[in-house]
Amino acid sequence: MDDLNRHGAQGASADADTGAVTLSLDQEVIVLCSAYEQISSMISHTLIDFSEPQDDPIHLFKGQPHQHLFFILLVDFLAKTDKEGPLGIAVELLDALQAISVTPQLPHGGSTEPLQHSVENFAGWLRHQRNVEMWMGNLGREASIRLTRHDMISLYGNRAKHSGLRTGRVARTLQKIFAKAELAITDEELQPALTDIYGWADDHFMPYYQNQLFAFLGNIRAGIHLYAQPEFKASLHWPNGYDPIDPCYSYRIPPGIRSASGRSNYWDLMNHFRSSPSLGIITTSPYVSGDPHGITDAEA
Repeated sequence: MDDLNRHGAQGASADADTGAVTLSLDQEVIVLCSAYEQISSMISHTLIDFSEPQDDPIHLFKGQPHQHLFFILLVDFLAKTDKEGPLGIAVELLDALQAISVTPQLPHGGSTEPLQHSVENFAGWLRHQRNVEMWMGNLGREASIRLTRHDMISLYGNRAKHSGLRTGRVARTLQKIFAKAELAITDEELQPALTDIYGWADDHFMPYYQNQLFAFLGNIRAGIHLYAQPEFKASLHWPNGYDPIDPCYSYRIPPGIRSASGRSNYWDLMNHFRSSPSLGIITTSPYVSGDPHGITDAEA
């Protein structure tokens, strides 16, 4: 059994009333490393074309498979961690990052204020309720439903992940959403309705929301970088002296990290800061801010 199951999970606590989480140092470096790597896999030149003019940029996916992969990865990023995994607890990654920004553990960590602001802004944007008006061609009728942006991303990403033969759970989720809106939908209509939702998302909210998502995720990664970069500078050293031909570097792992998973993730996290991110702060055009046509504020 990994030491984290003895030390890391015991170091975590949660307030039953607020849901606030406090992480051990082992868990913190695992969260930081995972979040940084997951965001970098989504916000990358491999998936997204960032060559638009930077005075008024609108960023596009390089193709539909790249778009689908982005949202599949995003759904995973927003899901709860596996209690049986290396973190040892079930927690949403955004909540874990928020906990780090409030009670940071790295001995030489920098300011967590940018990280806290970026996480809070993204979490607030995701949970905001929206009224959605759409024409459902397969059902031959208009539909008015209430969704959070998190709901939209979850429906789209899970539909992109599975073939039509493996979308039963996603369809049932959609059925519950329609039931809340007092819209009757039969079992036979579930799959056609899901196809309508999927097509509507492709045509309507993607060009707007994808650019906002790029900016939110880029800001979180930048916040992690600003927080952990001073730790990297304090930790990096050359045990045998610096040799420009064959540099042999190492890191001073904080003694508070007691698990094999924590030590491994600390090393990987520090390695990410040996160079600057290929993409820094991501700016987007004001024309793709807010909500697209057919989506309005449910709380207005």
